[in-house]
Amino acid sequence: MFKGENSRMSVHMVQESSETQFLEAYSIFQRLSLSMEVVITDLQHYQPSSMRMWRASSRTVSNILRNIYTELVMKDINIPAVLTRDVIPQSMRCLPFSAYRDTRDFIILRHLMQAAQFYSQLLDLA
Repeated sequence: MFKGENSRMSVHMVQESSETQFLEAYSIFQRLSLSMEVVITDLQHYQPSSMRMWRASSRTVSNILRNIYTELVMKDINIPAVLTRDVIPQSMRCLPFSAYRDTRDFIILRHLMQAAQFYSQLLDLA
């Protein structure tokens, strides 16, 4: 191995890792955004009193997605197609009982908090 070749390889590996992390974050936050749409739609019909928190969370996720998208464009990373609502299973969209909807909403909120915390820490390290 030539002098300096090892450092170029490690920079390339870090760059690939960074690209993968941004693409994963983009996919995850797209799914979270679609999931939150389902929750907000249900709340409009069943429980409009708690919509304020979900709308604020949805705006935050949209801002995160915009920032990730901008970063992908700036790094000249090939951006995959936007996910459609079909990625959300029908069984998660149409829940007949409020207890099921509450459980679904909690799970989505938990995943949102975990993703936000994970990627926040990851970006702090970058």
